Amino acid sequence: MSDKNVFLVCGEDDYLVGAKAKELVDGIIPAAEQVTSLEVVEGNAGNASEVAECVSKCKAALSSGGLFSERKCLWLRDVNFVGGGRAGQSATAKEAVKGLVDFLKEGLVSDSFLVVSAGKPDKRSAFYKFFGSKGEVFEFGAAKTYEQEKEAAAFASARMRDMGLKMDSDAVGYFVEKVGVSSRLLDSELNKLSLYVGERTSVTVADVEAVTSSTRTSIAWDLSDAFGEKDLVRTLKVLRRLLYQNESEVGIIISLQQRIRDLMIYREALDRGWIRQGGRWYEWTAVPPEAEEFFSSVMKSDPRKTHPFRANLLACQAAKFSLPELRAMLKISVKSHERLVSSSESKESILETLIVRLLRNRKKVARR
Repeated sequence: MSDKNVFLVCGEDDYLVGAKAKELVDGIIPAAEQVTSLEVVEGNAGNASEVAECVSKCKAALSSGGLFSERKCLWLRDVNFVGGGRAGQSATAKEAVKGLVDFLKEGLVSDSFLVVSAGKPDKRSAFYKFFGSKGEVFEFGAAKTYEQEKEAAAFASARMRDMGLKMDSDAVGYFVEKVGVSSRLLDSELNKLSLYVGERTSVTVADVEAVTSSTRTSIAWDLSDAFGEKDLVRTLKVLRRLLYQNESEVGIIISLQQRIRDLMIYREALDRGWIRQGGRWYEWTAVPPEAEEFFSSVMKSDPRKTHPFRANLLACQAAKFSLPELRAMLKISVKSHERLVSSSESKESILETLIVRLLRNRKKVARR
């Protein structure tokens, strides 16, 4: 156990935040003693007065020792007023939080501990800086998208091992794409998969497809993937599902345009030999200096850092199109985008017509 007595566990991944906070609490106070030596204050405040009440409870709890032992731990749980949330914006709330920081700076009574679990922190705040200088800070879910996907894949693989199951890399990659990077959702869907496979010890892509639920974000990926597979019927089906869920029509067409641009990059990489098929996978190889500069400095996201499963999928899709086809598709989609935001036509009709034009006869699209 650390020699510190104040801990901040924070970040956007609430599952990992909660799990780490519980781990710290259990390390400070054994489970058998928590009834008398652990106090929990809920930090999910709805307004400034609730913030002030929460701070008051914390001060009172930290001013006394345990009921039957000297050691005591306070868990300030699920705090929502220290990271820019609405509840912490008023002058009253800010003054209450400042008062808590000033109280903590004076030091806790002997053998007292504070564990705070919170959402995404404001690293400029005195609250965050206090824990950074006087205690320990554990942060989850702040990594870039690529790093989050790697962490999610590692989390899923580890949880499957704990369950006595295994996934091959294809299944893990597809699972993360479909479910997302939230550890809570990943854990829930893994439990569902475990029940589904029953006595079997391995989980396949087909199993993932059969029982896992797609997040709203991954449904948009489903649309782009169906388009990339040039599956007209499936693309229209996913489009109608997104429209039924009141997804933005502009957002939908932007996601299609982004997929076309991605496929253009991968098609050119295939044509130039920057991506080659090694066994059953397409993989990036060395690129010339000018491409290196473009990928690493000009592009917002280097395509070579894409998850291997996703990179292989995009390369396979790009292989189904020619570069002239994709360029023509992008031009047509831009014109449809203009109609979408400037005309009085049915937005649903514009999107469906666009998809049919792009996928019904690709050779005519390329000639245009």
